[in-house]
Amino acid sequence: MNQTESSAGDGCGLEIRHIELDDCSASNPRDCLREYHLYFPSILCQTDPDDGLVKGAADLDASTRSLGSDGATGVPADIETTEFLDVGTLPLVFAVHCFGCSSAVMEGAFVPYANDYNSVLVVPVGIENSFNARHCCGYALEKSIDDVSFFEHIIRDLSGEFSFVREDSVYAVGWSNGGFMVFEAAALFRAISPISGYLSETASELKKEEKVFCVDGVCVKAKNPAGRGLFMHQGTNDKLVRPTGCCSDPDKPKCCCGIEADTCVPSKEVAVRWAIDVNSCLEPSQFVTSFAEDGERGITCLTASGTGCVSNTTLCLHNTGHFNDMHSFSDAFSMCGEVLQFFAQDACDGTWLDDEKTCECDEGKTGVFCLDDIKSLSSSIIKLDLPEIGAEERADSVGHSASALLLVAGMLIFVLAFRNRWSGRNKKSDDVRYELVPRRSRN
Repeated sequence: MNQTESSAGDGCGLEIRHIELDDCSASNPRDCLREYHLYFPSILCQTDPDDGLVKGAADLDASTRSLGSDGATGVPADIETTEFLDVGTLPLVFAVHCFGCSSAVMEGAFVPYANDYNSVLVVPVGIENSFNARHCCGYALEKSIDDVSFFEHIIRDLSGEFSFVREDSVYAVGWSNGGFMVFEAAALFRAISPISGYLSETASELKKEEKVFCVDGVCVKAKNPAGRGLFMHQGTNDKLVRPTGCCSDPDKPKCCCGIEADTCVPSKEVAVRWAIDVNSCLEPSQFVTSFAEDGERGITCLTASGTGCVSNTTLCLHNTGHFNDMHSFSDAFSMCGEVLQFFAQDACDGTWLDDEKTCECDEGKTGVFCLDDIKSLSSSIIKLDLPEIGAEERADSVGHSASALLLVAGMLIFVLAFRNRWSGRNKKSDDVRYELVPRRSRN
């Protein structure tokens, strides 16, 4: 298996994986064989400051998880370990490349910040450098490749393989064709960050439709409060994916690569509709300036603010084109770090500390992002005072008591899980104004 070391420094390695998709209906069998790259951040391992090697489990006062014994760990050759530290659940971030690009484009842009923000990075490889994102692009669109199922397969595999990956803590950033793709697969993610690529239609499964929720026979009509974060980026002078939209209208300017929706919808309107339809901001949704940077390639970020918003909706307008006018994408797009910070803040189920770039846990929570419950054996032990009875009767009584305790514990776990799912991870209050933190140095 090929391996590489990131310019980010001390990460736990980049692994290249090949998988065969289940129930694949592609006309060409080779299109069912897919590749993705997986980057493990340095928090999952620990280096010895004297020799730069990752310490093994025997040297660490923490529990670990094995990577496997077949040698295909993806860890650089100078790192002598086959285990990960137990640091709790981490964000799993997809970084999806553009049409005609390689995976190296996204690795070069986001691997450095995956370490900074303790994120596991997945870089899927498009067939013939393309993804099928409804209106874009290339071979994948022409052959109706099911890239959403490809992403689902990756999430399912990794969440089953690693204790630090969870299906409800997955994020995605994409550039150009990749931007269209993360919109197309948005239902799989807690938040997305499309860059120079967006769909004008909001998928029905994302909209805040009123549903009936029942607890103990009491039913109420309410909207699912979860929401999905949007950190959208658009060049105001982009001629390839225009900020005014891409459509078949002969009176409208065309986008590249045959990208055509039925109607042209400007990027600003897409962000407004997302804030209302997906994130429950009450109409009319107000957008306030959350970040501004002057200069030749100036940036203005607008964030939805007001009553009802359950997740962050931000549109950043860049005074540039398609982010393809410099030596590399990471040079042209200057907010790679902010994208990973956006996801990290969303993942934090405690209090996010900007200066330390860490998540401070509330009581009862643990892990780097406070997404895990503290498990304490002593707190779960209950002493029973039993009357003096025969050994056989005592065993029977203990059995019944233990069953009752297990039932009560199960009910408590269910209630806590229900509460956390619908409220614990969405602590945004009414009339809140979301703000991006100041830009940090890229040096």
